[in-house]
Amino acid sequence: MPTLAQTVEAFLAAREYDNATAGRLAFWVDEVGDKELAQITTDEVDAALIRLFETSLMGSNVEYSNRYAPPFSAHLRRLARF
Repeated sequence: MPTLAQTVEAFLAAREYDNATAGRLAFWVDEVGDKELAQITTDEVDAALIRLFETSLMGSNVEYSNRYAPPFSAHLRRLARF
């Protein structure tokens, strides 16, 4: 089974995506890119999102975090269906 990084590479090569999509996927590659897609756990996803909030402006603005957290998770779900 391919790693998340390999899946992202193939996904982005399949067609042109906007910079936001590529950036969100780059976040996941940095966090868990070396793992096989099927081996990524919900605990790892939760921990990555917590790190995102702790290291960005998202952590200082609850409304902003609630608005933009779902796209990060949604992009990971899209890869699972790819």
